[in-house]
Formats: sequence, structure tokens, C-alpha cells
Amino acid sequence: MEKNGIISMIKSIPDEQDTGITYYFGQEISEYKMTFEEYEEEIEKVTKDEIVEFAKKVNMHTVFFLKN
Repeated sequence: MEKNGIISMIKSIPDEQDTGITYYFGQEISEYKMTFEEYEEEIEKVTKDEIVEFAKKVNMHTVFFLKN
């Protein structure tokens, strides 16, 4: 997903009650408060190189196969 898509999702949070509740609940649990504007600014700051470096650190932990 590209930055514009993520920012569009952030901008739609106030329009959907359940999404807003989930957003604010997550902030309460994490004790990390951020306005929608601050969230957008943080997304804008992320670079491609940072994403690539992070992706190199991710390891698959478990694979599930669901069957009938």
C-alpha cells in the first residue's frame, strides 16, 4: 500500500464510528496519543529505505493451513 492510501484511511477514521473507537482504544491501551494530523505527518516521513531495512528484519514465525 502506498502512503496516499494509508493517509486516506487515516482521514476516513472520523467518518466511521467503529474505526474511530478502535483507533482511540488502541491509543488508550498503548498510552501513545497522536492526533490524525500527527499520524499523517509520521507516515509522510517514512522513506523507502526505512521500509526495506525493516522488512529485512522480519522473520516468518508460523504458517497455518486451514482445512474443512
